[in-house]
Amino acid sequence: LGTVNMMRALQVEMRRGADPRASLDQVLGFLDRALAINPGLVPAQVNRATCSAVRAEYEIARGLDPRSSLDAAAAGLEKVLAVGPMVMPLLNNLGNVHYRRGLWEAGHGIDPRASYAQVVKACEQAIAASPSLPQAYNLMGAAWAGVAKYQVSHGVDPGPDLARAVAAYEQ
Repeated sequence: LGTVNMMRALQVEMRRGADPRASLDQVLGFLDRALAINPGLVPAQVNRATCSAVRAEYEIARGLDPRSSLDAAAAGLEKVLAVGPMVMPLLNNLGNVHYRRGLWEAGHGIDPRASYAQVVKACEQAIAASPSLPQAYNLMGAAWAGVAKYQVSHGVDPGPDLARAVAAYEQ
């Protein structure tokens, strides 16, 4: 309950346009203490990943490098997924974290293909768990389209990856 209240206060702070990083650090410290006591506390790990993703979005919006925050978000989600069942929302969140990293990398002249490969991996796992949910197919299509865009900008034929994007979107 304490984390929920802190997250609500953080949302209010962000709506007011304030820099949320100090508050996020407080929430992350609280969650780290909870995880030190009980490393298997899944809600704390999910909340930790959420805080890191929120921090990354703030950093992206301000032109800051979000990679360490995105890495922390991905690591937290991967820890949860390693001990529990492959849950579509968590896999989708993991894919979205890697997708945001890929977008940032592409926009800053960094090869995004490794990040987009992680998106595809998360989407494939999500599809294996829930083949009828469209979010994974859409995200996978966006990742393949991102790879194709990168290839075009580097003089590489994007045809095969565009075909993968189309195939994912058509599911």
